[in-house]
Amino acid sequence: MGLLDASLFGGLVVGAYLSAPLFFIAGQYGYLTVFATSATFYLLGYLCVIFIPESVHVSHVGSSSRGLCSLFDKQLVIRMITTCCKRREHYGRAIIFLVIIAVSTCVITMEGDSAVSFLYTRDKFGWDIRTFTQFGSLSTLISVFGTVAGMYIFSVWLRIPDSMFASCVFLTKCGQTLICGLAPKDWYLYVGCAVGILGGVSGSLCRSIISKTVPLEDIGKFCHTLNSGILD
Repeated sequence: MGLLDASLFGGLVVGAYLSAPLFFIAGQYGYLTVFATSATFYLLGYLCVIFIPESVHVSHVGSSSRGLCSLFDKQLVIRMITTCCKRREHYGRAIIFLVIIAVSTCVITMEGDSAVSFLYTRDKFGWDIRTFTQFGSLSTLISVFGTVAGMYIFSVWLRIPDSMFASCVFLTKCGQTLICGLAPKDWYLYVGCAVGILGGVSGSLCRSIISKTVPLEDIGKFCHTLNSGILD
């Protein structure tokens, strides 16, 4: 899961780094060119999903509908909510709800940060879109390195429990946010990125905690719930 998140972050680095030059090269059609390029890659991803065969056989268990109709099957939603709210031993339900709350909080802070980051750097430090894009690319690249190295060092090598590791990760993210928010000079933002180098591991750790808490047949429902919070 850490490698999957790292690959996704790698795509963000490439896209963020190329968006600013593409915008300036296109001139007055900059916005149209950037969004059209993004739409083209989304279409390529969709075609890959459609035409590349799935290596794992998925059985449709307990659902009477097929095809597009299954997307609107309310029984799937009811089954997912029932599974999340079911009482479990060893405080399993409380752990699940706490993980969902943690992921939702991360999403709220991440979306809020992305909405005002450029305005903040422009008003306080006089950055333009090119400088901000380069900073965003470097920040994402640091997060990629922290995700891969952090999962290997702390989870595989040192075998630190996921809950303890996640607590440390959230503390580093708090430190990063405070440093960036109170930064008197722009180079403090890069220091904040270094402090929060392990921030990208949080999503993988939360999914790992869920996978170790619930039975194998229920993992898909909980991952769908977490992904809904992350994407929406």
